[in-house]
Amino acid sequence: MALYEISGEIFNPPDQSLRCIVDNRSGQKLEIVVPIYNEAKRLSQFMSLYSCFDLVFLDGGSDDQSYELIMEANGSIYRREGIDLVGEGHYVSYVNQHSVSGRCFYMMIDEYVNISDMCQVDTLLMEENSGISVIKLECLFNVVINKQDSRYLLDVSKGMARGCRRGGAVYRPQTFHNSLVHSKSVLDQGRLSNIYLHHQHLKSLSLEYGKLGRYISHEISLACKSSSPSRVVVRNFALRPLKYILIDHFYFKAPPYIKVYRAIELAINFLLAVLAFIENKYAPSLEEQSLQYSNLNNKGLTKK
Repeated sequence: MALYEISGEIFNPPDQSLRCIVDNRSGQKLEIVVPIYNEAKRLSQFMSLYSCFDLVFLDGGSDDQSYELIMEANGSIYRREGIDLVGEGHYVSYVNQHSVSGRCFYMMIDEYVNISDMCQVDTLLMEENSGISVIKLECLFNVVINKQDSRYLLDVSKGMARGCRRGGAVYRPQTFHNSLVHSKSVLDQGRLSNIYLHHQHLKSLSLEYGKLGRYISHEISLACKSSSPSRVVVRNFALRPLKYILIDHFYFKAPPYIKVYRAIELAINFLLAVLAFIENKYAPSLEEQSLQYSNLNNKGLTKK
């Protein structure tokens, strides 16, 4: 039974059903559980790095080459039933209902844990009522951008509950993006440990902001080839939009909500243009970011 916590009370969760597609689990190793959706481009590196563990992918309906790559690497696949995005609730359902070894660790495809730390997770979760919390370090362009408060280092209950034994995972939906918690028995009687987890963001305006992001990235790339790129960016994405806002405000008899909508839209375009300018002039490209993270992660690759 999966556990679902609201206001301190435990309930059965909404439907978080999973259907087994491919099962290559050994039943003896730590199961690293990863939600995916069309992650074919990043799967090979991830699976190579953690090949000494049982890799279980919770799929949200991928239609790329993800399944083929996972099967070639002897990974396991569970597919979510229904239309909900696969996520932490499905992980809780997997841990408490489907795990074979009874030892699970949840991570995203763009997260990294040192192999020696992951081996320690496997060892610690062999104990009854044990759990693993993570200290999450956010990485932007291969630089750690957040510093954890010392209370996270001293109080393991403050971290995210990523490592769980069967029956010990609880889902708390009111805590956005940090909804995994340890069961009461683990918190009261068990042994909790902390490890570091790096969230390795791959940043690209064209990748994250759809059609608008691709358009602005293209325009900024052209502007950066001019003799005065800063002037071109300010003229096209600041001065001209400002003129349109003033014209809309004083000359067009449009409802106020349209004027406000238009002003905010143009302001967002300007902010995205600034981001694109920074990316183009100073930040590593998407390919360079991937290579940097790959080189960093491979340094931590050790045999179990």
